[in-house]
Amino acid sequence: QLDLLALEKMLDDGADINCSHEHGQTALHQVALIHSAKVAEFLLAKGADANGVDALGCTPLHVAATANSVEVLRVLVHSGAASVEARTTGELQTPLHHAAKRGATAAVKAMELHGADVHARDRQGRTPLHMAVLHGHSETAQLLLDLGADSSAEDDLGQSCLSLILLKMPPVAYKALGRFYHSDPIRRHQCFNLTCLEPKPNAGIATHSEAQSPLKLIVSNQLFDVIKHPLVKKFIDLKWNSYGYAATWFHLALDFVYISLWTVLCLSLPLRSPHIAPESSKEDAWKWVLLTVCGVWLLYKVVREILDFCKSRARLARWRCRCQRALEEDLRFCHPEWPQEEVYIRREMEELRNVKSYYLNDYWNIHDWLVNLLLLALLVVHAVHAIRQGDAVALLHVRVAAVALVPLWLSNLKHMRAFR
Repeated sequence: QLDLLALEKMLDDGADINCSHEHGQTALHQVALIHSAKVAEFLLAKGADANGVDALGCTPLHVAATANSVEVLRVLVHSGAASVEARTTGELQTPLHHAAKRGATAAVKAMELHGADVHARDRQGRTPLHMAVLHGHSETAQLLLDLGADSSAEDDLGQSCLSLILLKMPPVAYKALGRFYHSDPIRRHQCFNLTCLEPKPNAGIATHSEAQSPLKLIVSNQLFDVIKHPLVKKFIDLKWNSYGYAATWFHLALDFVYISLWTVLCLSLPLRSPHIAPESSKEDAWKWVLLTVCGVWLLYKVVREILDFCKSRARLARWRCRCQRALEEDLRFCHPEWPQEEVYIRREMEELRNVKSYYLNDYWNIHDWLVNLLLLALLVVHAVHAIRQGDAVALLHVRVAAVALVPLWLSNLKHMRAFR
């Protein structure tokens, strides 16, 4: 409990009402931190600077929003001196950013009532909704959505609020998607805004982004409840009818031909060397042609898998590098009065290092590599038998073929996933 009489006496004795401690915060900053509205009124009446900033540019309103001190916040705003759109130094965050970052739901509601901009962006292009989601405050995120925050807004990394919601708080995603879908049961009319599910080609900052689109995040994280949303179902149906259906049948037919050729090769006898049995060379001509076709096709698949793997790793590395730089920048602006900020950012850095490539998350890619290795082994057996014939090599051919055929035919099931 603060003694107002003692404070008044100190001020009468010449104390500086706007003096600050080592981190640059004044008495008004500290009063906002301890939720003392009466003392805040007293200090303002005595001439305290409502827009005084500390070492990182935080005003008393930033502190009140951070501490969820609604009464002090109202006193500061009603004084007419405090600016609800004041920005911190360097990071350029408003009090609403700070309230969202701390999960101060009551402060967020009060700030919005006093005219705070829910679409304000900081140095990295993040809105208050970005901050609420990044720090895991689902209740605050839902409130900001109710207040009209744009869940499709992208930061400088190209990450939309919707993408972050899908990553960090899937239960809120259904509500976030609802902003892009409207149903009128009386008129039997539905409106879909599908642009939120795919990156926009001319979106500027998102053009060169390595961030995954919301639709890809839904699929890669197997968010089955989100897939049932009418907006997502409509978008999937649209892509399927436009080119997915034809492309899937094309790849299915192409792989069936590929598998059939390998099956014929597996079931055929090993090649006989023309040096040992010249008369058999004409009989084996079709096998040599088949072996060449299968070998070239296999080489193409292996090269394509290697390129896909390298591209996936490179994209992950670029995305990780950009996120690392963003976190390091956040680390620069960690306030010494709130050490938990630094703890959170360092934990995010550790989680970032543990992120795996999307390529490795798809087990069908691992299955394809297993099949490719078995088929390469079969080619080697054929080559060995062409040079040195023998019962042992023939038996090895049969065994390798028997092992390779089952996963080879199962590999076509990956195309079946698209059908329902």
